[in-house]
Amino acid sequence: MKDIGHATLWYLARILATLAYFFPTIAASRYQHPKRSQILILNAVLGWTVVGWVIALRWALKPLGSKE
Repeated sequence: MKDIGHATLWYLARILATLAYFFPTIAASRYQHPKRSQILILNAVLGWTVVGWVIALRWALKPLGSKE
């Protein structure tokens, strides 16, 4: 019985980590960002680096009319 609880926690942790990793992509999709596919590619390829993840998040949450 202890093994089932341990395995369940392990899978839950993996799911939460995956959601956290792809949070910039999820945010871009949620806010209908026009370049969400490019954000997905950046997030998937460079998201494992902290810098790539932060850039993808900043891009996903950037106001659409911003010239920044």
